[in-house]
Amino acid sequence: MGRNHLTTFPEVICSLRKLTRLILRDNQLSTLPENIFALTNLVELDLNNNPLKDLSVLQKLPSLQEVRFSGVNLPRRYWDRLSNWRPEWLLDEENADVRSILVAQVRHQSICDRLNAILLNS
Repeated sequence: MGRNHLTTFPEVICSLRKLTRLILRDNQLSTLPENIFALTNLVELDLNNNPLKDLSVLQKLPSLQEVRFSGVNLPRRYWDRLSNWRPEWLLDEENADVRSILVAQVRHQSICDRLNAILLNS
């Protein structure tokens, strides 16, 4: 299903209960359906290059282990609304690629403000 220019998630996919891997990369998906929880056997999901702002529905998938988003395998704590991502997560995020996405999403100034950063040099 990658590179199909989908703008909406095909509801019929949610009826594929034995599906374990779903590739939806390079589409125009802005939302994921609430009934995605029906994909109880889904283990891998590729959402790269979709303008999604909310990944929280993925928390309802018990078997899901891998979510590729923005070019990385996104850890479970990021399966939330992107607006809920926290600057504090930078302090213990070991993956540099995930940190880069987090900085881009949370925005530099917000990070500096929330973490009480001090300007040492300009």
